[in-house]
Amino acid sequence: MPLYHHDDVQDPDTLACPLMGIAVDVGPHESPCHQHQKAQLLYAVEGSMTITMADTMCILSPNRAAWLPPGIEHSTRTQGFHYRSLYFDTRYFSSLPDSECLLNVTPLFRELILRVCEWELDYPEDGAEMRLAIVLQDELNSAARAELMLPLPQDRRLRVIADHLLQHPEDGRTLTQLATDVGASSRTISRHFRYETGMSFSDWRQQLRLLKALELLSEKLPVSEVSTQLGFASDSAFIAMFRRQTGVSPGRYFL
Repeated sequence: MPLYHHDDVQDPDTLACPLMGIAVDVGPHESPCHQHQKAQLLYAVEGSMTITMADTMCILSPNRAAWLPPGIEHSTRTQGFHYRSLYFDTRYFSSLPDSECLLNVTPLFRELILRVCEWELDYPEDGAEMRLAIVLQDELNSAARAELMLPLPQDRRLRVIADHLLQHPEDGRTLTQLATDVGASSRTISRHFRYETGMSFSDWRQQLRLLKALELLSEKLPVSEVSTQLGFASDSAFIAMFRRQTGVSPGRYFL
């Protein structure tokens, strides 16, 4: 299929083909909360996109793909993004992941995604396209899951804190100080945070900063600017955190 402008993309739910792909290069863009009747695989070729669901947020960066089963409500935001999006009519596929996840994309997986985006919409259901679609299904199911999703709490007080830090990751105030803003004790907030997200507050904030770092680094910002925007005392402190979390330095992550 051709390269689309974001506003010209056809609604995949209205198309009858078992699997379709679209290629879009888009500048700053926000898509309000929506859902698809088909399952969606969203792949980052370049740039980054923030995907927010009811209880999870993730940063889709290069070499990652987001899997969204049918009916999952989500919104997206990007400063600039080159994406390839596949839509699966689940009636034609026997086995697909049943929950949203972020996947590492192998070279074969990547080439299959790109190939689907070249297909015309009227391909025969008994042709080579569907044989490749089955291989793609196998690659999708065997892909390693990336631990780069951030659970979002639903309690009103916790969500106020979470939403604030999502907008201001540089805010280095303690949990006690943040809890005061919502009229609760740090012990209460800490207990509910672990219950709702499965993470301690400090681990959650560190995961948030890592995801924000990936977003900024994918926009090719220098490490010093990323470190400053995330509120680290020094570049070395930021690099040390990034290396602990990913095993590589910020400069090597996208290589």
